[in-house]
Amino acid sequence: MRNHLAIVLTSLMGLCVAAADDKVETKKPTGCEVGAEVPPFYVREITSDHPNLAVCLVCKNGDRPSVLVSVRKIDQQVERLLAAIDRTVDSHRAEGLRGFAIFLPADAKDLKDLPARLTTLARDRNLSLPLTIPVESTTGPASLKLPDGVQTTVLFY
Repeated sequence: MRNHLAIVLTSLMGLCVAAADDKVETKKPTGCEVGAEVPPFYVREITSDHPNLAVCLVCKNGDRPSVLVSVRKIDQQVERLLAAIDRTVDSHRAEGLRGFAIFLPADAKDLKDLPARLTTLARDRNLSLPLTIPVESTTGPASLKLPDGVQTTVLFY
């Protein structure tokens, strides 16, 4: 009888601990925080097999390891970074590595000029990495919570 009572008490204690664990809320990371999930969002592809197509590359890449580069200003350092990432993605494509870059223009005028500039950049640097612009707004996908004032953000997910 004592053994049966000990088993019942142990089971009840386990249920109380499990119930207490359910009540403890852990804050899930969001946006660009380490460990956060990258939410799906649409971009307009400028350089790819399907130019000018609005697509969710996060969805397309699925659970594969991916690199997302967010660029607010194009300069020589960004061009070299994109070329290096492009080479890395290409050399590890068999392992499933994917990537893309999203360019966030300062205003509507820059957005108008950006597709031609990105096409030239891809051709000059021989990039196969998809270069994209946001569909949602010129500030990029709000769900990513990209840091303001940061020219280039690289996310690995």
